[in-house]
Amino acid sequence: ELHRTLVEERPVGTIVADIPREAGLSLSQREGMTYSVMSGGIHDNLFDVEEMTGMVRTAARVDRDVICPKAFECSAEVRVGMRWATNFHIIVLFIDVLDINDNSPVFPAAPSGIVQKISETTSPGVLFPIQEPVDNDHPDNSTKRFELVASSGKFELQVTNNTESSGTVDLNLLLSETVDREQRFFYQMKIIAYDGGEPSKSGTVKIDIEIEDSNDNSPRFENETYTVNVREDFSVNNILVTLQATDKDSGLNGEITYRLSDKTKRRYGVSFALDPKSGALSLARPLDYEKESEYILGVLADDAGPGGIAGSTTVHINVEDVNDNAPSINVETADGSDEIMIEENSQTGTFVALLSSYDIDSGDNGFVTCSVDNENFRIAHLGDGDYKIVTSRVMDREEHESHLLLIECNDLGNPMQSSSRNITIRVSDINDHVPVFEHNQYNVSMYENNERNAFVVKVKAIDRDASKEGAVIYMLSEQAQEHVSIYVTDKNDNAPVIDFPSPGNSTVSMSLDAEEGSVVATVRAHDIDLGTNAVLYYMISEGNEGGEFIIKEQNGQVILNMPGEQLRKTAYELVIMVRDSGAPPQIAVSTLNVILRETSLVPIPGSPTDNPTSGRSSSGGAADGLSQTTLTIIICVVAGFLIVALVLAIAI
Repeated sequence: ELHRTLVEERPVGTIVADIPREAGLSLSQREGMTYSVMSGGIHDNLFDVEEMTGMVRTAARVDRDVICPKAFECSAEVRVGMRWATNFHIIVLFIDVLDINDNSPVFPAAPSGIVQKISETTSPGVLFPIQEPVDNDHPDNSTKRFELVASSGKFELQVTNNTESSGTVDLNLLLSETVDREQRFFYQMKIIAYDGGEPSKSGTVKIDIEIEDSNDNSPRFENETYTVNVREDFSVNNILVTLQATDKDSGLNGEITYRLSDKTKRRYGVSFALDPKSGALSLARPLDYEKESEYILGVLADDAGPGGIAGSTTVHINVEDVNDNAPSINVETADGSDEIMIEENSQTGTFVALLSSYDIDSGDNGFVTCSVDNENFRIAHLGDGDYKIVTSRVMDREEHESHLLLIECNDLGNPMQSSSRNITIRVSDINDHVPVFEHNQYNVSMYENNERNAFVVKVKAIDRDASKEGAVIYMLSEQAQEHVSIYVTDKNDNAPVIDFPSPGNSTVSMSLDAEEGSVVATVRAHDIDLGTNAVLYYMISEGNEGGEFIIKEQNGQVILNMPGEQLRKTAYELVIMVRDSGAPPQIAVSTLNVILRETSLVPIPGSPTDNPTSGRSSSGGAADGLSQTTLTIIICVVAGFLIVALVLAIAI
């Protein structure tokens, strides 16, 4: 928001404000910025802004007396849009329009003037109302004083300022002496009104007074002032008071009609109605004591004679309050939020909220008492319609996480008016409960070889606390009282390992005279898996096309399937395959070389003589291995070499 002042009636194009400078924009910030007056304001047509510079100027004549006539303060509002790149901002410019004394007081009757006819019988002291002049300038520059310029002393100017009640002026021409038509039938004078400007301006109205004969009595009310006391719930169209005026004249000169004074009609014409014939004053719209409790009405009585002079009276209407308003209820929390929170286990008497209740009625009708209906809370009166709501017991969130509180406030009127309001008070949690697992023991099985972070089991614990206090964090601990037993199930992840034949020990020999059914060799294998996954089956997959050999599926024994002398080859290369019983199964493959010899002599080096399950061909005693004598000779030779080497080492 920016505030500027402008004296009215400045030439079109007068600079009002420099938006970028007054907004504190640097030269770099102004680059690429454009400005425009936003539409929708009532004063948009009076001002314009230069698109590139942001200079606000007047676009039309700015007349304060048109924008806000007679006002103490006058402000025009202009909304200026600032655009740069993809940004947009609106600055609201408030322009205080300063008054210059450019209006003179103008009488409604000018320039033709006022023609007032007065009966010669008119008594001194009678008032002739003159409409006050209009000056739209600031009240300081409006009409301040009046001057009567007359050629006769029979008339005076009476000025009554109604500053306190309506801010208007009652202007009356007072007949100060009797007049006689036969002596003088015409008077001419003028009233000059001066405003408070510097220099002062003035306005003049001409008054021509014609003296008429007859009708020399004006209506007179029974009372100069009427006072009416009425309840604010008084029904519309009902009569408040009937005014009575009399006129000593007869005929048309004594026929009276009633009317509200101009000032009263302007201000209260929609609120009250006056029957012109009967003088009955009635209510035209509902009363409201809280908005206006007193009315002062000016009533005039006119006769029907020519040149009649109105009689006047004042009606004071005092409005009496009735209990037509219920108390208001306002609840304020400590932190200003709409939701009321208290912590569980708070002590009795803990502050909950501030309660305020107000009734705009008066007297007992505006005296308020409040109560709550929940035994967990009570209210304490602080005075002047203020209360505090406090707890009356210790709160337990796990018992009740929220409380519905009904607040009821009553006034002491008759009949009583009451208001109620429901508020919800929530109990915030504190960590006063330990987590409890759903089960004391969890048993779960899983396959071996799971990857890191693989799912094992989900455990669940419940904490009766709420929010972060009830949030459970899980961890493994040796001190834990709840146990998770994990049973690892074997997975067929290992292939069998063939111990014999192996790459360095794969050859056996057998004699040509071996009998059918002889054990040639025993395949040895193992599987480190467990259970079914470690049960092994043996087979010959290749090299046995003639069916010379068979292998026992369960124990791996390779059996000669025909007499040795019927074998057609001297060497066989058997591909041995070992399969486990897993799903899917794992296999291992190795090669067994079988060499045939004519006699049961020394076996070919590398033969598995240490295989206790080999057939006759590989474990047939001295005929199939080294003789005991040969072995002894070899050992002696080796020992001799070692002794000689030791002696040489010592000698050196």
